[in-house]
Amino acid sequence: MPGVAYLTVTHTYPNCYKTSVTENLASGPVPGPVDGESFHDQQVRHRRRSGWFTALSSVAIGLVGLPLSAVVSPLLYAAGLLVLDLVNLVARMPDPLRHLAGDSSSDPSPEAWAVVVVALVVPGSVALLLTWIGVRRVFGPAGSGTALLALGAREPSGDLEERQLRNVVDEMAAAAGIPAPRVMMLDSPVPNAAAVGSDIEDATVVVTTGLLATLDRAETQAVVGHLVASVGNGDLRIGTTLASVFQTLGLVESVLRAPSEREPRKTLRHLVRYAFRRPGADDVAEAARVLTYAGTTVEVDSAETASGLRAMLLLPFLAAGMAFSMTRMLFGFVLVNPVLRRAWRARKQLADATAVQLTRDPGALARALATLRERGGVVSGTEWAAYLFVVGTDTQGPDEPDTVTFNAPVGPRVERLREMGADVPPIGTRYSRRQRVVFAVLMLVTSPCWLAFVGLLLALGVILTIVSLMIDMLFLAPVVALLHALLR
Repeated sequence: MPGVAYLTVTHTYPNCYKTSVTENLASGPVPGPVDGESFHDQQVRHRRRSGWFTALSSVAIGLVGLPLSAVVSPLLYAAGLLVLDLVNLVARMPDPLRHLAGDSSSDPSPEAWAVVVVALVVPGSVALLLTWIGVRRVFGPAGSGTALLALGAREPSGDLEERQLRNVVDEMAAAAGIPAPRVMMLDSPVPNAAAVGSDIEDATVVVTTGLLATLDRAETQAVVGHLVASVGNGDLRIGTTLASVFQTLGLVESVLRAPSEREPRKTLRHLVRYAFRRPGADDVAEAARVLTYAGTTVEVDSAETASGLRAMLLLPFLAAGMAFSMTRMLFGFVLVNPVLRRAWRARKQLADATAVQLTRDPGALARALATLRERGGVVSGTEWAAYLFVVGTDTQGPDEPDTVTFNAPVGPRVERLREMGADVPPIGTRYSRRQRVVFAVLMLVTSPCWLAFVGLLLALGVILTIVSLMIDMLFLAPVVALLHALLR
């Protein structure tokens, strides 16, 4: 058309799936109640934000791994030394303690202190890394949301709306240029939906019957577009990695707390039972759910108090388990969870923008989100995988995992859709420019207090780690030295 410019945007998905869309670049904002922004611009912005927060998440997880590794390393050294002594009863093995005694110095140099720090961090870091790889191997093929399928999800029936849902999923997958995901129904009155699986090839769209009963066809298509966009953008792999991090921490914490607490022993018994039989998908999903919940509460079983030698033997494990739990909670609250939450919310907003690209109807998605905000929520029993759903919750219960609040709030998402042309009223309070400036100034003025509070929490985590090491030196080291002398 003369006088009107067009732009062809090619969007590349993982595994080389591509879609090309022609955009009208006529001057002026995108039609709508607020100054507009194209879905392509929002995709670029959210993809950039997701990349930044993903990089920050890697750094934060690395930082929290240092004190956690220092807690684990002494126990690994003790176990390794005892194993070496037992092997020495059969075949001659070197004595590492004699070697260390010969190299001891009354005035250690800075290099010696550096060696001590590395010796405290490296074994625990390697153990955490290997545990994470093992968790990925066991639970990765099942996908991060397989437990949703174990709740009674079924194939679509001959019902007209469920047959139409299958067609809608096929249409959206064709528009995105990806293989059509499998469709499963979840009999729940709560309107919601999720995309689960480990990658594009085995993706599954799970839709509740409440969603079909609540939304019209255009709104259902918009929700399905969001899920298909999430699959095409590679969110399933990210979600699997996100779940594996929390499952790894839950497994290590259960091992450390098992000698002194009953609940972690129950968790490990579940895992051993799954390991020594041929587990099905439901078993793997249940094990993944148990690990995700492991460590959500920290409590000592007072009924298992011990005395004498048993108390001395259990004290290092009790201290290590408590230090690991508290350090994980403190560092997670300050460092890991905020950046992981922001990274995942950027992925959800990216999926919203891509859904607009697929449906060309930002208003339908905005109306659907507004309805789900009012009538939807977390489906009972899926709290551990709530971040995989279209909408989640903004509050976390005392016994719920950290991931339950990772989903992006509906209000800002609707505001982004309004910028893309959705003619819907805003959700929640819209702050004026003056109010935002006042809030920014207030945060700047109070920032020293917040920084001091964060520093105090981090210092508390470090102190707990040091206390755990001191208890190891006072109680674990003498017992290990005695057993070493007897076995040698």
